[in-house]
Amino acid sequence: MKTKFFIIAAIVGMVLVGCKKKIEEPGVLTMTTTVSGEYKLYITGTGTANIDWGDGSSDIVTLSYFPENFAEYYFKRTYASAGEKTITVTGNVLSLYTNISGKVTALDVSKMPALKLLWCSNEKLTSLDVSKNTALTELSCAANKLEDLDVSKNTALTYLNCGFNNLTKLDVSTNTALIELYCYYNNLNTLTLGTHNALGRLECFDNDLNKMALVDIFYKLPVRKPADDAWIWCGGFLYQNPGYWELTPAEKQIAMNKNWQIGDFY
Repeated sequence: MKTKFFIIAAIVGMVLVGCKKKIEEPGVLTMTTTVSGEYKLYITGTGTANIDWGDGSSDIVTLSYFPENFAEYYFKRTYASAGEKTITVTGNVLSLYTNISGKVTALDVSKMPALKLLWCSNEKLTSLDVSKNTALTELSCAANKLEDLDVSKNTALTYLNCGFNNLTKLDVSTNTALIELYCYYNNLNTLTLGTHNALGRLECFDNDLNKMALVDIFYKLPVRKPADDAWIWCGGFLYQNPGYWELTPAEKQIAMNKNWQIGDFY
């Protein structure tokens, strides 16, 4: 009888241990920014979250998820003095918008795997690691100081804007769900596409793409319907790629035969 009891107890114990392992730890994100007076933190999600404001104070808040207009939802803190603060959020954050402040110098979202939307454009970021954020569907990190961006793990991305950075190469071959891709105003000499059946907008003007690179992009474009209004912007008089003016009408026709319109800037 005792033997049976110990066996049952051991089984129950193993089940409980297994259940504990399945309990997910809350996500954590940290952001270093310069603050002055009132600061607004735009985040949405589910459940409760703890916000450490970096000045010795913290708030426990209830998160809501509004993916369509998430930038309207924020939590605020009025700082007694201006300066650089590191803000830490612990909880199930699904979207983060840094408010286009031009003051965020560091952002760590590597411990927030549930993140779906990340908008951190017009800041001062020199690096951004999104390799752990496999749930991301939208990423806007334009107008920073990024020299490298690895989105190979972000296979759910439908929207990517990484324009106005210092990128020399961009590989989106694994991002097969992309609908919109904006990578203009970089130093790209390589843009690697994959199979993007939903892609309908591609802006890659003002880079260092040569003729061969542009033709390769044309070949990789998916076939669209005329009603899809698909556009690729890859050059023009003011915002050109080196190879743009070398393209022949026949080479441009490769894209046009797939019902893509080629935009020119003049």
